[in-house]
Amino acid sequence: MLKEIIADGISSFVDFVRKQLSVDPMLAAPAVILMISWPMFQVLFDDRPQAFMSAFVLAMAVRLGLRFDIVAKHLGKSAAPRMVAALVLLQGPGLMGALIWMGEPIWCQRFLSVYFVCMAVLHLLDLLSGAHRMIKVSWPALILPRAELLMSQVLVIYYMGLFLLNETLIAQVDPAVWLLYFGILPLLSRMVLKSLFETVRVGTQGIV
Repeated sequence: MLKEIIADGISSFVDFVRKQLSVDPMLAAPAVILMISWPMFQVLFDDRPQAFMSAFVLAMAVRLGLRFDIVAKHLGKSAAPRMVAALVLLQGPGLMGALIWMGEPIWCQRFLSVYFVCMAVLHLLDLLSGAHRMIKVSWPALILPRAELLMSQVLVIYYMGLFLLNETLIAQVDPAVWLLYFGILPLLSRMVLKSLFETVRVGTQGIV
């Protein structure tokens, strides 16, 4: 029985991933920019760490730009306009300025790990509280308590999995390969998250 449930869940997830192949192509913009800027900066600066930092910051700027409307919309539901502006500036120029000031590629790579851990902890705290506030804001279509609970559990595992993947890539692959991973991450993440959402939603229909 358990094996059948797991097999059905995996099958549904794979089907939903296939359906997400037509996801917004703009999410591939960071990858395209990295493929162009990385070799260009290596020639321009003749310094690999500096080229890495420049390519990363440029791709990060594009990535934050793509998420600006989403972040501002979510923050606007629970914060004043001035607070929203301050948080957006801190997340964007402030973050990139700090990374440039540190001047080490490893800080860029580890920043991603810190982000994944923070997201996992936030979802875990939300799960333990039983409120599922983050799920209600990000995934309002999950109206059943069982669906919200399951989505919280899934996202804790998802972000911890991304943390482990990122640390493995840092330890095992060349920084150029990591940059490519960072570039395609927004596209892959959107596909996986939407597929996880659909899998949870369909799998919990009728369960209260």
